[in-house]
Amino acid sequence: MSPMRYEKFMVAGGRGWRWHLRADNGRIISMSRETYVTEHACDYSIALSKSSSGAPVSRL
Repeated sequence: MSPMRYEKFMVAGGRGWRWHLRADNGRIISMSRETYVTEHACDYSIALSKSSSGAPVSRL
């Protein structure tokens, strides 16, 4: 199996970018909730997601 990976892609019609995180088993386990106008903004969102691994979990 391949390692977990972020995959970014242009939405249909070329109107923006989205990303998802694919697990080792091939399933999507996380995805962007919005469409980003630029690829750079999509990359920034991925970087924010990656940097949140140490964030605490709160039960609401």
